[in-house]
Amino acid sequence: MGVRESVSNFVKSEILTTRRLMFNLLWYGSHVGVFAYGWMSQARNARLAGLNTLKLSVWTSRGAGLVLAYDGFLILVPMCRNVIRVVRPKLMWLFPADENIWFHRQVAYSLAFWAMVHTTAHYVNFINVERRQLRVQTALEIHYTQPGGITGHVMLLIMVLMYSTAHHKIRAQCFEAFWYTHHLAFFFMLALYSHATGCFVRDSVDPDLISTFPFYSTAHCLGYESWRFTVWPGLLYFGERIYREIRARRETELLKVLVHPSGTMELRIKKPSFKYTAGQWLFIQVPDVSKYQWHPFTITSAPEDPYVSVHIRQVGDWTKELGDRLGAGPDVVSALTKAAMGASYKDDKASLDGTRGQFVEISSRNASLTDGRTLLPRVRIDGPYGAPAEDVFKSDVAVLIGAGIGVTPFSSILKHIWYQQKRGKLGALKHVEFFWICRDAPSFGWFQTLLQEVEDAQVDPSFLRMNIYLTQKLGEDMLWNIAINDARAEFDPLTLLRTRTFYGRPDWKSIYGTLRKAIESGTYPPGQEASLRTNVGTFFCGPSGLAKAIREEALAASSETIKFTFYKAEQARAAEHGIPSRSLSLSFKNLSVRGLGGVSGDVMYGATVGSSFNPTSGRRDKKRALQLAAAKEIHQSVDPEARLRKDDAGEKQVNSGNDTALKAGERYLIHDFSGVVKAGEMLLVVGRPGSGCTTFLKAVSGITQGYAGVDGEVKYGNMTQRDIKPYKSQVIFNSEDDIHFPSLLVGQTLDFALRNNTPRVRPPTEDGKHLTEEEYQEKERADLLRIFGLEHTIDTKVGNAYVRGVSGGERKRTSIAEVLTSHAAIQCWDNATRGLDANTALEYARIMRILADVTKNTVLVSLYQAGNQIYDQFDKVLVIAEGQTIYYGPRAEAKSYFENLGFHCRDGANVADFLTGVTVVSERIVRDDFKGKVPTAVADFARLYRESDIGHMMAAELDAYLADEESIRRQTEDLQRFVQSGKEKGALMSQPQTASFVTQVRAVLRREFQIRGGDKLTFFARQGTTLLMSLTAGSLFYHQPKTTGGLFERGGVSFLSILYPSLISLSETTASFQGRGILAKHKGFSMYRPSVLIAAQTIADLPVFFVQLVIFSASKLNITHVTPFALANEDHCVALIFYFLTDLKRNAGNYFTYFVVIFFTTLSTTAFFRMIGSLFSSFQGAAKVSGFAFSVMVTYAGFTIPSPTMHPWFAWLRWIDPVHYAFEALMSNEFTGQSFECVPPSLVPYGEGYTGANAGCAVKGAGVGVTTISGTDYLATALNLHHSHLWRNFGIIVAMWIFFVGLCMVGTERQKAAGSTQNYLLYKRGGGDKYIQKAALHGNEPRDEEEAHEAHAVGKSGRQSNGDVHTSSSVFSWRNLSYSIPVGGKQRVLLNNVQGWCKPGTMTALMGASGAGKTTLLDVLAQRKDTGEITGEILVNGRQLPVAFQRTTGYCEQLDVHLPQATVREALEFSALLRQPRDTPDEEKLAYVDTIIDLLELHDIEDAIIGNPGAGLGIEQRKRLTIGVELVSKPLLLFLDEPTSGLDGQSSFLIVSFLRKLVDAGQSVLCTIHQPSASLFAEFDSLLLLKAGGRTVYCENRRYLLARTPSNHYAFTVGKIDEMYDYFAAEGAKCPRDVNPAEFMIDVVSGDLSNDKDWADIWENSDNNREVTDELDRMKAGYASAPAETSVDDNHEFASTTATQLRLVLKRASLWRDAEYVKSKMLLHIFSALFNGFSFWMIGNAYADLQNRLFTVFTFIFVAPGVIAQVQPKFIANRNIFEAREKKAKLYSWWAFIFAEIVAEVPYLLICAFLYFVAWYPVVGFSFAPGIAGPVYLQMTLYEFLYTGIAQFIAAYAPNPTFAALVNPLLIGVMVQFAGVLDPYPAITKFWRFWMYYLDPFNYLIGGLLVFPEWDAVVSCKENEFARFAPPSGQTCAAYLAPFMEMHTGYIQDPTSTTECAYCIYSKGSEYLATLNLGKRVYGYRDICLTFLFVLSSYGFVFIMMKLRSKKSKSAKA
Repeated sequence: MGVRESVSNFVKSEILTTRRLMFNLLWYGSHVGVFAYGWMSQARNARLAGLNTLKLSVWTSRGAGLVLAYDGFLILVPMCRNVIRVVRPKLMWLFPADENIWFHRQVAYSLAFWAMVHTTAHYVNFINVERRQLRVQTALEIHYTQPGGITGHVMLLIMVLMYSTAHHKIRAQCFEAFWYTHHLAFFFMLALYSHATGCFVRDSVDPDLISTFPFYSTAHCLGYESWRFTVWPGLLYFGERIYREIRARRETELLKVLVHPSGTMELRIKKPSFKYTAGQWLFIQVPDVSKYQWHPFTITSAPEDPYVSVHIRQVGDWTKELGDRLGAGPDVVSALTKAAMGASYKDDKASLDGTRGQFVEISSRNASLTDGRTLLPRVRIDGPYGAPAEDVFKSDVAVLIGAGIGVTPFSSILKHIWYQQKRGKLGALKHVEFFWICRDAPSFGWFQTLLQEVEDAQVDPSFLRMNIYLTQKLGEDMLWNIAINDARAEFDPLTLLRTRTFYGRPDWKSIYGTLRKAIESGTYPPGQEASLRTNVGTFFCGPSGLAKAIREEALAASSETIKFTFYKAEQARAAEHGIPSRSLSLSFKNLSVRGLGGVSGDVMYGATVGSSFNPTSGRRDKKRALQLAAAKEIHQSVDPEARLRKDDAGEKQVNSGNDTALKAGERYLIHDFSGVVKAGEMLLVVGRPGSGCTTFLKAVSGITQGYAGVDGEVKYGNMTQRDIKPYKSQVIFNSEDDIHFPSLLVGQTLDFALRNNTPRVRPPTEDGKHLTEEEYQEKERADLLRIFGLEHTIDTKVGNAYVRGVSGGERKRTSIAEVLTSHAAIQCWDNATRGLDANTALEYARIMRILADVTKNTVLVSLYQAGNQIYDQFDKVLVIAEGQTIYYGPRAEAKSYFENLGFHCRDGANVADFLTGVTVVSERIVRDDFKGKVPTAVADFARLYRESDIGHMMAAELDAYLADEESIRRQTEDLQRFVQSGKEKGALMSQPQTASFVTQVRAVLRREFQIRGGDKLTFFARQGTTLLMSLTAGSLFYHQPKTTGGLFERGGVSFLSILYPSLISLSETTASFQGRGILAKHKGFSMYRPSVLIAAQTIADLPVFFVQLVIFSASKLNITHVTPFALANEDHCVALIFYFLTDLKRNAGNYFTYFVVIFFTTLSTTAFFRMIGSLFSSFQGAAKVSGFAFSVMVTYAGFTIPSPTMHPWFAWLRWIDPVHYAFEALMSNEFTGQSFECVPPSLVPYGEGYTGANAGCAVKGAGVGVTTISGTDYLATALNLHHSHLWRNFGIIVAMWIFFVGLCMVGTERQKAAGSTQNYLLYKRGGGDKYIQKAALHGNEPRDEEEAHEAHAVGKSGRQSNGDVHTSSSVFSWRNLSYSIPVGGKQRVLLNNVQGWCKPGTMTALMGASGAGKTTLLDVLAQRKDTGEITGEILVNGRQLPVAFQRTTGYCEQLDVHLPQATVREALEFSALLRQPRDTPDEEKLAYVDTIIDLLELHDIEDAIIGNPGAGLGIEQRKRLTIGVELVSKPLLLFLDEPTSGLDGQSSFLIVSFLRKLVDAGQSVLCTIHQPSASLFAEFDSLLLLKAGGRTVYCENRRYLLARTPSNHYAFTVGKIDEMYDYFAAEGAKCPRDVNPAEFMIDVVSGDLSNDKDWADIWENSDNNREVTDELDRMKAGYASAPAETSVDDNHEFASTTATQLRLVLKRASLWRDAEYVKSKMLLHIFSALFNGFSFWMIGNAYADLQNRLFTVFTFIFVAPGVIAQVQPKFIANRNIFEAREKKAKLYSWWAFIFAEIVAEVPYLLICAFLYFVAWYPVVGFSFAPGIAGPVYLQMTLYEFLYTGIAQFIAAYAPNPTFAALVNPLLIGVMVQFAGVLDPYPAITKFWRFWMYYLDPFNYLIGGLLVFPEWDAVVSCKENEFARFAPPSGQTCAAYLAPFMEMHTGYIQDPTSTTECAYCIYSKGSEYLATLNLGKRVYGYRDICLTFLFVLSSYGFVFIMMKLRSKKSKSAKA
């Protein structure tokens, strides 16, 4: 609703209504007056001059306080119900007593407003009082020690609770919260009455308090004495409550309970003291159910009845418990409901006290409970209240309207009217119109009896007229029941009344209009003079939305002589327990979607490494893209000349910049669509691929991101796409792609969806039972699994192209079931039946039909293949061609519309295919009398449709729909109420999700653990690597000495403690991109907030990291001086873990401090890298940033560069580095409080002759002559770290964790929903030239339609030319073939004794329902299985399969797996060159590629890059490419798995026709096919039909079972088809001749025609089966005696030579087109190098600079993790493609793949090494002398190869990128540990030092990089780096240290000094290198050579790991 409309409605209701205007004037005027009086009385009071110095604040507070007293007086007045009931009849003229609750709310609103004013003013007062010292009190003392402050805050708290729970949404969700918090009013009023007792307002300094009430003196305390007035309504109200309690306890007896259908209980109560009038309501309490709860219900008896009755439906907790207590449980309700739905009874006529229809009567006489209690419990009733029926008798005509359970008050009113009619006391009432609007048929049961009695008792039939409306959508059974029982029956079959039931919603405008005309004409009511004034009163009880609509229509019908009034009866406290309607209509008007790019496709040129660095390439590419798009448009037109003329006709699609509607370069994807799909309707959207079907569905479902723009309007009811956001879950778009977590089970997938889509208000079951949340989810899951035949897959993984799971059809059914859990009102399905068999596809369509009929869903479905049975399920059809509407209208008229245009639909053809084929010259058939008259261009089709009668009719329907704004509004409000009522408690009403945030987190958390549990290898890899890391690191730093020799080591331990978890955290960037497509899908479904995923992952991290870090950090250990591996034999050693192995502080407090710091640091770094992943849309972008960020974290942790030596331009980075805070915390935790003895070489001098002599310590923080160093001083002086920062740092780490998690949640929320990105086609740079030039000649299409038809028929689907296609003469057969796999310790049989054959020149159809084992059979036959057990025979020409079988067999799998970087032509040439025989010349192979391109019509996309879905080829194009890749190999056999899946009818026909052409040339084809039309089925020669479990149902060898006539009609011919018909007919399944035989067979096997027969058993015992077996025997025997054919086997496993494989695979593996990957690597190197260089800017010659050279080299190592994170996912993706298709097809060997992957990286590794060198080397100040710079550059280059080899050999064996990312930290961490940097060579444990140190490639890497720059460096220590001590008296430093200097390194600063000796440990770099075990310069060259050997070995491991992973294909065992 817009702002203008809202203002207009407010003005109408609040100003233009006289009564409301008067109230507003009085109400707001009185408040303003009271406020002004309070203001002035304070301001003018001279005694309060001191307070008045506060001016405005005190005046405001006093004025507002007086208003609050005024409202405090009024707030309880409307709640005195008994008083109002008494005065109502007398004072109704004065005020609307029925609106007491509304008035109560107005007072409450006023209280809230003035409380805010009063409180705010007082806060200002208190602060100013303290500031000015008017009182010797602080503001806090006034707030919390004075009575006024205390009572004020108590009232504020109570108001917050009461107001929040009174909100209608919260009240509806949890009435108990509202009920109990409102009882806090007692304390609120006490606080209000005592608020002024503190004497705050006074004229004295001190309060004048007294000991008696009111506890203050009126002499000085000048506050308002308002309590004297406000207390009276309180006393009245509380007195009334006491009276009501006494009255409720008077004698009350529950006489009996009548249980009506639908579970309604009628309680008849006797209470002599209870007096009431019709239409009132009461409160009831049942102590046996709840001692404290009172519930309101409308009285349904009349005052004249001898009892009081109420009707109670069992819907809530209290009512259900009451039903159980009364014995009216689910069994009773179920029986009654079924009887009512059957309409099988009719009660005898009786008086009002007689029998009351079919019900169960329960009374105290019936039974008693087993525990001795009476069956009927005690009850209490309080009331009555309200009296809406008194005005009925004041009206001439009473219109009584009850909706749903809102009919209950009229039970009492109608009875009362009946009694009054008998007595002749009707007053002015002359006629009653009664309307009952009921949602479901069973609800008629309990009210039917009363209406029947009233109807029978009518003496004057014209007095009472009943109008009963049933709005329920009737099922087929009920419709038949009504039709049969209603025929010539006296009574209505549903209500059993003489009055007939209306079906649908009442038209109130028409009803009131007719009523007015009847009154004006004088015919109604009978006897009424038309000239007299007539009062028509409408009395309504029901939903507010409907009340507003009825009120408007009633008041609009008023005239001068007829006055319509409206009364809304109270609804027994919102007793409407039914569920609101959730139907919603969809309308779209002038809808256009604009895209960027060419006319017939969004064409772009893919980037290359070269173009990425060429700024002018983009302009040229854009120009060429437009030329290519124009060429594609010409090619795809039905008439090129007509297409060229289209611009002149005003249908221009691409704008050059002059069109006002389109911006330059834009085009219309769809243009000017208008229509409406009403609730309950189904719209079928059909069109050729690329015509705009998906775009249309996306646009109407609100997914418009990714398009250039959207014009026109789309409305859901009356909501726009902006308004629909809170209800977006009711509008769903489901794409044709099946994206799931492959490791989840089918049951788990559906469970997750249901947990997020379970509504709070759930409809009852057929037996009236209301399900709990768990029961609902279990029932929904069971129903969905049963409906879609998935029960057997509940514990099976969903799987994908690389993970074994359910079949493709079962995966599609899982996707459909997942969507249906949402119960969305508007559902848009894109090619929903792709991959489904014909029976399941039809079942899906029927389910959609049922949902549309029963729940009024609005369903839009695009289908590319729709059989006629599916087609008939829809109401409307939308036909799209090239983005334009060529038909939109009724489904039944679509066929005739196009036939009237001159087109002919073949008999038996699919109508949907006919509709899409009319624009295709090669497919359409023009009637003879319309030759040359039919439309040609799409613009002509669109124009003819707009001008047609159907076009005008549909436009009129849209206009009429939009004009009925009231109905649209009501429908929309119903849906909004439904959505809001269905939301779980705590769910945000402004968000579309059904579940609350907490429930969403629980659901996603559970799924997260299931995913991790499903990938156990990855999970245990994390724990295993952590354990290994802790063992190696702990033993490496084993038992560190508490001397200066251990200072650096302890720093290394602390650094390593956070380095390893950070390395593991780096894998989160990779993991964040896994499952992103699923997240996008679920976001589009509004299933859960994307941020919930981050919250759940964060929670899931806690226990995982806890266990992981406990393993890493701690265990109970008592270590003495033993070797690490001797510990295993010590009884007192329990574990060998890092913390205690390294001999850190043996103190519980220090350990737990250590643990909690690394725990939260790990959480923080994990959240950080996960955040990086969430903020990037591409992995490569995230990988380079995360790699660089990791380097920053490590470098500025404080270990490699201590804080004092950090350069100022980067020093600030440590303040945003969580690792730095953790390092400082760990170092201070370890060093504080410890002392370290100075030992050599830090102790100077030492050795013989210097024991006990004067000495100094060469460590920062040591004083002059001090030989013991304080750990605290060392931290502060050397590292600038402080223990006082420990817990500060911990808080910062936690805060950073929370911040990173929050930012990650924000980034995840920004992820686009599925379908939000625009698809585009990429071409290689320079591609498309031939196609552009060819199209420019306009000679690629014929000019004449007949010529075109002939050309297409011959070139595409004809059989005339087959000489250019490869032929085969081999016979392929299989016998008794079985296949089983281990599942849960048992063998699951997937194929069971299947047999058959493929002969040359035959095409065999392999059919069966989804999951029958069709794909499994193809996999087994094609030798694609590497697991499980295969038994039986698979033969070629009667002999065992030859070596070359796999490569000579073409297998087109269902999932199209291709290398994304290759073009279409490259993929075809690659397959042809590698798979055709090696003796065939390459020229001939490439020529055959051209032949296949021609046959498959791939000219326009031959230079297109395959890409990924959304950025590359479309589904139909991928399918054609998959077929082409196999055909170019000239296979002996061709297997195809669902070649037509995802294609439209025309494309499917072309594919199958092309296969037919191959078959006619002698090719053998075995093809699975799901939904073949009759014309497609005609192309097959043989049939193999399977059922679930892989069992044969039928097998035949037939030829031309359907023959084509000269006129392209199809007719059955006599042949073996009759055998098939006879076979099934003999078993009771006769196929009608006009039914598609393919659909019939599937229906027989697994559908409705199965007749519960096991058709597999029937087949096994049939003569037909024996004939097949005999034929197999004959074939085998015949070939056994014949010589073997040499053409079948050339004894080569691979067709091409090794050199050819290496050359072609290497060429294809080139990274030239993977520009993003290469750029990311280069940029990461550049930024890392610059960062490293400037962090160690111009290293000098100080003592610390020796270490700086080491650490800048060490920092270079950490470029590897970031690059490895990019290398491994790419390697694994390529490996998966190789293993999924190319390895099994024997294209090339696994070692060729490895070779190509390695060599493809080489040029870019050289470039990266160069880039790092030039950006880093000069910045750090290293010498450019050739002998120094050359070796360093060489070693850097070798390192690029080293870590790439390491990355690839890990990836070669890793199952997925996440697993690889978890192994990386272990390998890199171990190599970093033993490199001699963190733990210098002398300090390494001996066990590791003698072997692991020498096996570590990083050891040699460091040596080769460090020796040359460091060796000749001259050391000049800084002042704080000298060891200082005093020499013996009388000696110079030189003399004293002479013996020491002869034996040791270093120099003396002043040798002649006699007072203080300053000694520097090293004088040149070579001395420092000796301590690193680099004592000779030649070691640098040695290390370079060894590094080269390690490079070779790392690449060798790539080959080894790939070999270990490779599995041999399984072959059949006899």
